[in-house]
Amino acid sequence: LDVAAGISVGYARIDATANGTLINGAAHTIQGAGLVGGNLTIMNDGLMLANNDDGELQINPTSVVTNSATGRIVAASATGIMLGGSGDTVNNSGLIESRTTSQITINASTLAMGGEVRGGGTITTSTLSVNGMLSPGDSANADGTGASTIGTLSVIGNVAFADNSIFNVQLGAAGVSDTLAVTGDLDLSSTLDTLAVSGVADGGNYIIATYSGTLTGTFDTEPALPVGYSIDYGTGSNSAITLIGIPEPASLALLGMGGLMMFKRRKN
Repeated sequence: LDVAAGISVGYARIDATANGTLINGAAHTIQGAGLVGGNLTIMNDGLMLANNDDGELQINPTSVVTNSATGRIVAASATGIMLGGSGDTVNNSGLIESRTTSQITINASTLAMGGEVRGGGTITTSTLSVNGMLSPGDSANADGTGASTIGTLSVIGNVAFADNSIFNVQLGAAGVSDTLAVTGDLDLSSTLDTLAVSGVADGGNYIIATYSGTLTGTFDTEPALPVGYSIDYGTGSNSAITLIGIPEPASLALLGMGGLMMFKRRKN
C-alpha cells in the first residue's frame, strides 16, 4: 500500500489482514490518533503527526519502522506517540520530535537513530542511542519544519551518544539554553561524539544536561567555547553538565572590594 498524496486524519486504524508494507509518501500526512501498523512494515517518507489529545498515535509495525531522510515523526498532542513494540526495529534517518507538553514512548527493542531527535517534550525508552544528532527544543513549526528553538528535552531512561554523534546546544540570554534532562545514565564514552554550541553567551552559567544516574566519559570533540567559559561535567552521579562563565573583570573587582570591606569590618 503506497499512500502518496492527501491527508489521513482523526482516530483511525491503518492495518492489513496479511503482512504488507505501508509507504507514507513524501507529500502525504498521516495525523491524529489511532493505530498505524498491525501487520505492516512502515516506511515514512512524509509526515506522521500526533495532534489529537483524545488518543495516542500508535506506530506499531509487524517488525520494522523506517523514517527516511525526508520523514518526520512528530508528537504534538498531550497523548503523543507510541513507537514500535517489543522485538521491533526503528530506523531513523529523518526527524523524530517530541514537542513541548507531548511525549513519545519507544517500545522497540532495536534503535538506529541516525537522523535527528528533537523537541521540548518527553521521550520514554530503555536507552535512547543517538547515532546522529540530538537537539533539545521544538522546531519553529508544529509540523517539524523550521529551525530548532531553545528548550528542554526530557528522557525517561538512559541516553548513549554513539560514535560520530552530535549534541546540538543553543545558548540564549540570562543563562537560558537547551537542556537534555536524563532520568537515568548518560553515556559519552563513544568515539568522536561531539558537543556543538551556538548562540551568544552573556557571562552566566548554562546547564546543558542533567543526569540522575551515572555519567560515563566526556565529549571527544568540544567546541571553541566563548571567551572565559569552561565545561564542568559535574560529579559523575546525579549531577549536571554546565558551561561555566568566568566573571567579567569589573565583576571580579567588585567581588574583591566586597571582600576588602568584609575584612575591614571584621578588623574593626
